Amino acid sequence: MSGSTDDFLRQMVKRNLKLVSYHRGVKKLDHAELQTMDVSALNARSSGFKGPAIVPLDVFNQMLQFKLIEEISAQSDASRSIFHLTEAGRVRGIKD
Repeated sequence: MSGSTDDFLRQMVKRNLKLVSYHRGVKKLDHAELQTMDVSALNARSSGFKGPAIVPLDVFNQMLQFKLIEEISAQSDASRSIFHLTEAGRVRGIKD
């Protein structure tokens, strides 16, 4: 697995982030985005997260392939899918 995948996993664990993949509507992206669990906090300077951070599709697909993330129900918007870490993803993200 690539180092960048591990970097994203570490960020997700450390900052309690989710992955959002847009697949319909106006915003068609070739990547996924890391976002805070509370979307209203995305631009909060106090959290040090100025998001959203871009996750390339190859990294996103690798996370899916190795079951490091899993899709949860979309939050009132059919144009995006939301992914959280699996237990395997969380364990890999806390490894040094």
